[in-house]
Amino acid sequence: MLEAKAQGGGKVYLNISEDTCMRFGFKHGQRIIDPHYDKGVVMGVAPAEPGASDVLWFAFDCDEGEIRYWDEHVDLVQEGFKRIDLTTEEVLNETVVCFRVTATTNGKAESVIVRDVVVAAAQGKVFLRAGHKEFMTNPVMVLFDKSGDRGDVFGDKFIETAEVHGAPIPSRYSRADLYPGITVKAYDRDVLKRRVTWVQVVVVMLVALVIMAAGMGMAAALVIVLSRFFDPLFASLGLFVAVSILLLSKKDQTLIMACGMWVAGIQEGD
Repeated sequence: MLEAKAQGGGKVYLNISEDTCMRFGFKHGQRIIDPHYDKGVVMGVAPAEPGASDVLWFAFDCDEGEIRYWDEHVDLVQEGFKRIDLTTEEVLNETVVCFRVTATTNGKAESVIVRDVVVAAAQGKVFLRAGHKEFMTNPVMVLFDKSGDRGDVFGDKFIETAEVHGAPIPSRYSRADLYPGITVKAYDRDVLKRRVTWVQVVVVMLVALVIMAAGMGMAAALVIVLSRFFDPLFASLGLFVAVSILLLSKKDQTLIMACGMWVAGIQEGD
């Protein structure tokens, strides 16, 4: 039990046990802020007056040591009472280090300000799952307002008012937003690392062979035409070298394979 002085001069004998106080949602000694943004300390439980129901009593900073209670017929938490901790009390009057998590892909940018580095890491994973390739985390200074959820964020050359999150939030983009035009099959292959089916592999190889055979056939036909005007040996040798360079160059091989994958439905064509 704890003896305290109530507003008006009377004495109040308070039960400060944790179980008794927690019936009202708070513990003895906790700092709180009420719906009017007045700050104080939870004192204990006692009847509002002799024979009345128990209420939770507070010592508010503005009451100079006297204690008082709120309306005895309300739920204090629903009424708007909040426990003061590092998210409210310490940040109401000073700047606090928080973290800005930013991801930008194909011109689509997302930026979220979070309270600590653990949440920043979790937020980064949310961005990666959405399809971003990478994210970056930078510390920022935040001066919170009375809600403890928003504040003035100080940048190098600006100040912005923003919400500060205590937990990761979903990305506003999906992978389709970040990489428009790519098929689901290509996503399965490139992002989820699923295997391409053997049928698709066969289709890709057949298409590549057809393209190369067509190129060789066109080269042979061109040799026949040129041999009428030039020495057949030199015409054949020159075209053989040209076609070989064409078919063996990395760029053309990539193009041929891309054509095969487009026919097989593995990826979109340009």
